[in-house]
Amino acid sequence: MKIWNLSLGSDQPCDGQQFSEVAAALDALQDKFGVTFVLAAGNYRIPPLRGWPAEDLGEADRLGVPADSVRGLAVGSLAHLDKPNTRVRRSEPSPFSRRGPGPVFLPKPDVVHYGGNCDSGGAFAQTGVLSINGSSQLAENVGTSFSAPLVSTLLANAEASLVSPPSRSLLKALLIQSALLDSPTLSASEIRYRGFGVPGDLAAVLTCTPWSATLVFESRLLPGLEFEKWPFPIPDCLRRPDGRVFGEMVMTLAYEPSLDLSFGAEYCRTNVEASLGTYDVQADGKRHQVSQVPPEPKDVSRLYEAEQVANAFKWSPVKVYRRQFSRGATGTDWRLRVEASHRSGPVPTPTQDFAIVITLRDPGQSLPVYDEVVAKMAAAGWISQDLQIHHRVRSRL
Repeated sequence: MKIWNLSLGSDQPCDGQQFSEVAAALDALQDKFGVTFVLAAGNYRIPPLRGWPAEDLGEADRLGVPADSVRGLAVGSLAHLDKPNTRVRRSEPSPFSRRGPGPVFLPKPDVVHYGGNCDSGGAFAQTGVLSINGSSQLAENVGTSFSAPLVSTLLANAEASLVSPPSRSLLKALLIQSALLDSPTLSASEIRYRGFGVPGDLAAVLTCTPWSATLVFESRLLPGLEFEKWPFPIPDCLRRPDGRVFGEMVMTLAYEPSLDLSFGAEYCRTNVEASLGTYDVQADGKRHQVSQVPPEPKDVSRLYEAEQVANAFKWSPVKVYRRQFSRGATGTDWRLRVEASHRSGPVPTPTQDFAIVITLRDPGQSLPVYDEVVAKMAAAGWISQDLQIHHRVRSRL
């Protein structure tokens, strides 16, 4: 079993600068056994519970230990129902769901799912999650302990559907990509409560529609070298007559950095970043890459180190990038580049594995994006293969 649901937690908020020993122990277990833990973000229980937009409760409602696990997936809760007396409306963050970020601005929760709604005092009659209790009776309750198993199920189904066993980084990237594809652009403040959104059926990522194409890359970065794919296959149908590229590009990068709790706030020892953009010859006669798909929630790559950690998720093991080209982007050749950097001090693992998932799609859902991307890859001589998926046949009597 590779996916484990841990609907457990504590009322202890995670520390702003230090990862918990319990989270580090869970990280070590995941590495030892090659598994992924899906963790409930935790429940805030002190009334009055917050509404939406959320009131500032200081640090009291911050993510609960051990959901600060770097290797694990932390899951928050959204309301699936509402009543006149409930604190939030449907699809808004549940009043009790603990929020991010994790230590040193680690983006947590990773994703959210439906875990119930309640009033300011925590009462949830007819707005909770229905289930069966230990006496086989119908029961109703609320909590992130109900949203986490829904994500565990999605992740386990994706793992089981792939013929070749996927890496943990690839599974995480696919899950978050599925959430991004169904989510609007998020602000930094929203990510603290919603994560990267509600993941959908991962079949939408694993299989492509005629108007979209999803490319998956897995590789290993060597010291001093970068990974590149050039020319990147931009379909002609997403180019205007003047050559400008339009449409939407969504990209999720996931990797497992080296970890060392003895470094405190610098627990994550490796940083990996990706750039997808134009790669044309400039005035100096050399090719230069101009990133065209910025990090989400916003690009702050020119800010100081501390601000990059706070706002650009530097050192975070998951990074997302997204852009919808309304006016189009100028450039003939495109390139994907991935590079790694390490903190000062010894590097336990000089190589760094990563997985990246990129979706190109036509918002109008009419252009032959998939066919043209495949043709571009074949023309460039790319060695590629489809993700092999188990097909399940169900009979009806």
